[in-house]
Amino acid sequence: MRKQIEQSFNPVSFTNFNPVLNDPHKLRLIRDHLIYKASRAREDAAEFFSFVLKEETSRKPIKVAEHQKVMIDFVMSHEASVLMIPAGHSKTFTVGGLTMFAMGQDPTLRGAIISDTQGQASKPLGMVKDYIEQSSELKLVFPNLMQSPNPSDSWTQTEITIKRPPGIRDSSLIALGYHGAITGARLNFVNVDDIISPENVATKESRNGLYEWFDSAVLSRLDPRRSKIIVTNTAWHPDDLVNRLKTVGWPTLKMDIYGGIEIYNTEWDSPLIRPETQNSFRCRLSAYDNSTPLFPERFDNDVIEKLRKTHLPHRFNQLYCNITGDEQTSRCKIEWLDKCKVKGRGLSFESRRNTGNIRITGVDLAIGEDSDSNDSCFFTIEILPSGERLIVDIDVGKYDGPTIVSKIEEIYDRYGSLICVENNATQGYIRQFTLKKNRAIPVIPHTTGRNKVHPEHGLEGLFVEIFNTAWIIPNNLHGQCHPNAQRFIDACHYYKPSSHADDVLMAAWFAREKARKLGILVR
Repeated sequence: MRKQIEQSFNPVSFTNFNPVLNDPHKLRLIRDHLIYKASRAREDAAEFFSFVLKEETSRKPIKVAEHQKVMIDFVMSHEASVLMIPAGHSKTFTVGGLTMFAMGQDPTLRGAIISDTQGQASKPLGMVKDYIEQSSELKLVFPNLMQSPNPSDSWTQTEITIKRPPGIRDSSLIALGYHGAITGARLNFVNVDDIISPENVATKESRNGLYEWFDSAVLSRLDPRRSKIIVTNTAWHPDDLVNRLKTVGWPTLKMDIYGGIEIYNTEWDSPLIRPETQNSFRCRLSAYDNSTPLFPERFDNDVIEKLRKTHLPHRFNQLYCNITGDEQTSRCKIEWLDKCKVKGRGLSFESRRNTGNIRITGVDLAIGEDSDSNDSCFFTIEILPSGERLIVDIDVGKYDGPTIVSKIEEIYDRYGSLICVENNATQGYIRQFTLKKNRAIPVIPHTTGRNKVHPEHGLEGLFVEIFNTAWIIPNNLHGQCHPNAQRFIDACHYYKPSSHADDVLMAAWFAREKARKLGILVR
C-alpha cells in the first residue's frame, strides 16, 4: 500500500486536497498518503520542511534545496555547530523550521532565538507562532503543538509558550537581541541567527565584547544534560564570532555561492556531499556537477555574475563566499588599521575644518556616469605637526567632467588644500580646465609610474606607515567609520599587487606621495 500511495500521488498539501472527490478508494489513498507523509515528517527534519513549510509569497509547499538538506543534516548531527552560509540562502527560514521541529518533538524544551536585535530575532519566532496558529499540515504532524491553554502564559511576537505538562517554568521560546537578558531556567536549544553586525565587528574591542557576552550570557545558560546550539551567520571579519568558534573547535559548515563546501572540526560525513576533486578538502553537493552553484533555483550563474558586478570584490567575497581576508597574506593587517582607528576615535570628517595645517587632496578620476566606469575619488589628508596623516574627508562617486571641476572648487573652498591630480591625458585635461576656470586653485600634477609598487614610496610604503600608526582614521565612539573611510580600510586590507587598486586607495596614495615629494611628511 505504501508503495502504491507513493506511485499514485505526488505529495499534496493537507489544505489543498480536493473535498469534492467522491471516490472512497481515492479518498482512502489520499488519507493514507497524508498520514504516511506526516509520520515521516515527525521523525525527519528534511521531510518536515517539505511537508509543512510553504513559500513565503506563493504559499506553495517548498522543495527543500540540496544545500538546505546538508545544513539540516549537519545541525541534527551535532550538539553545537556553526553554519557560515551565503546571504540570501535561507538561513533564517531554516532556523525557524528547525525551531518548530524541535518544539514539536519535545514540548518540554525551552529555547531562544538570538540575533543582533530583538526585532530581528522576533521574525523567525513570529514564523513559528504563525505556523502553530494556522498550519493544518503542522497539526497533522504534531497534533499537540499548540498555544498553551493557560491564560497567564505568554503568546507574543517575542515570547511564546506551548501546551506542555504542568510545572515547567519560563516560556517555551523567546526572542532576544545582543545584550538581552536570559533569565530563568536553563535552555535546551538556542539558535543564534545573524548576530554579527557592523557595530559589533568594527573594532577588536567590539568583537571581544560580543564573544565574551556570548560565552558568559548564552553558553552559560545551556542545559548541560541536553541542549543544542546553532550559530548561523555570514562571515564578516577574520576574527568575528563564527570564525572564532571555528578556531576554538566548533563543528563548522562553510558554504559559498558557487557551490563550494568546507567542513571543520568534525568527522561528520553525508551522502549528500562529495569531494570537489579527488583527495580535495573542499566538497560539492552530490546532486550537482562542479559547474552548478550552491542554490541554482535562486542564484544561477547569470544572477551570480550580476551580483559580482554590483559589489566590490571584497564585499562580494564576504557576502557570498564567506571570505573575509587572510591575515597571514594580507599586505595591510586589520590589527594595524584598528590601531589607526583608536587614534581617530571620536573624530569625524565634519570635526576638522580650519586648523592651519597643510592639507592635500589626492584625486583619482573616472570620467562618466555609466555603471561600468570606475569611481572618482577625492581623498583629503591633513599633515599634523607630528607628521601624522589625518584623514579629513573622502568623497566618492561617478561624476561627469563639469561635476568633477565643481567638486575640486568646493574642496578647495572648504579645506584650502593642495589638489593633486594624476597627470595622464584625461585627468590632465580636467586639471587644465580647473585652472582655466580658477587659476587660484593649486592643482598639482602627479605622475604614476613604477613607483606605485616601490617598497618604500609605493602602496606598500603607505601600509608601512599604517603599521607605524602614522595614519589617523576617524570613527565614532563605537568604532564605526563613515562608509567611505570603511572602504579605504577594506581597500588597504584586501589590496593585491596583481589586481587593480581601489580608487579610494589610489587617491589616498596620490595625496601621500605629493606630501612626501614636497617634503612635508615627517619621517
